[in-house]
Amino acid sequence: MLLHIILGSLLAVSAYGQVQDGDVRFFLTNAHMRMREFSTSGISALSSEKGNNCVVKVISHGWVDDFTSSWYEPTYTNYLSRDVCNVIAMDWSRHASGLYSTAVSRLPAVGRLAAEMILNFSDVHNIPLSNFHLIGHSLGAHLFGFAGKHIIELRGQRVGRITGLDPAGPSYEGNPPNNRISADDADFVDIMHTDGGGLGMRASVGDVDYFPNGGTSRQNGCGLLQIGCSHNRAPPYFYESIISSGFVTARCDSESDFNNGRCNNNLRTVMGENVDLNARGNYYLRTASGAPYGLGTL
Repeated sequence: MLLHIILGSLLAVSAYGQVQDGDVRFFLTNAHMRMREFSTSGISALSSEKGNNCVVKVISHGWVDDFTSSWYEPTYTNYLSRDVCNVIAMDWSRHASGLYSTAVSRLPAVGRLAAEMILNFSDVHNIPLSNFHLIGHSLGAHLFGFAGKHIIELRGQRVGRITGLDPAGPSYEGNPPNNRISADDADFVDIMHTDGGGLGMRASVGDVDYFPNGGTSRQNGCGLLQIGCSHNRAPPYFYESIISSGFVTARCDSESDFNNGRCNNNLRTVMGENVDLNARGNYYLRTASGAPYGLGTL
């Protein structure tokens, strides 16, 4: 056991040594600019709304992806339509573009860089940490889990919300909360499962866990040979939810109970951006096979 702890510590130190300031790129979108790159040290030069009324959304891609990710533009476009004052897009492709095992080993260190940017942005623009909402897909979900942990460690406070879009399952399923995204990482953590047991996690790890179409492959509209389709369906569900309340969910103990109508009278909320922040537990729903995916309203 001691040997495992020592080896784990050495690997962590090595990973932190491999991730340097400047390895992660940040891009700000708001009413004044679109995807303007900035550094942590250059935050003070950014034109931004300030103070308690400003909400900041931070989004992150997963493995073998980058700032050209197909879900970034519709996400910030939909947020701007709702007058969200700042959307920050991350690009950590320098460490996400190689072997999966390498990306996993470096993820806590990348999360540290994200945490430092968030803290500096909060300080410079006088925006409470409770106004930050971090949204990550696949490994990006765990990245923000680690960022949330770093912020708690450094500041003794939590960000307001973290949303995990089908958090990566390999290397994380069954891990303790300190080594994955967890409900402890923010004031509110919601998790969308679309490929549980495949590329995504099956276990409930948030305050609220959504299971569209059972939470596993195949998502409605994904073909048998469309590898990654179910895993990559989570971001479109989410960015649609920013401008829609069509993802109506029911609290339920299992997909079987949901399918058999045993949850029809249970508590309801919507999946995604407009979820009731007081909700807790597992929630099930069905989606359409193509956009718009939401099938109903409250």
